[in-house]
Amino acid sequence: MQFHIGVVLSVTTGKLLSRGGIGACYKILNYMTGDELHTHQLPRANKAARPAVLAQHPQLADETGEGVNAENIDEYLARMEAKFGVSLPLTPLSAAELREAIAAYTIATTPIDRLAAYLWMARVAQAARVARSGS
Repeated sequence: MQFHIGVVLSVTTGKLLSRGGIGACYKILNYMTGDELHTHQLPRANKAARPAVLAQHPQLADETGEGVNAENIDEYLARMEAKFGVSLPLTPLSAAELREAIAAYTIATTPIDRLAAYLWMARVAQAARVARSGS
């Protein structure tokens, strides 16, 4: 499924950069998690989806959305559309992959454990992408 670059960057940066607002964030996170999320679940779903999105589109890793505000968001999104394309395809994680990734992240208590869990989630997402593409 294709998603506008603004909502994809909303997932990777953790900042609302979508012209579609929070509704677009619900749509992408519901798709990535295979769930119908409630508001209180969005932060955790975003943490789980971010590594999968970056594994599929590593070119977005350096984009932070720093300095974007209501006055310059249209200009910023135009630059991102020119740089990365108007929309990007995403493949969701399987239910089993997602449950394992979320469980590992949520039980991590120290910064090093969280980093390890995050890196593990990224590896899982990358492997899933490769398996789905047949490469």
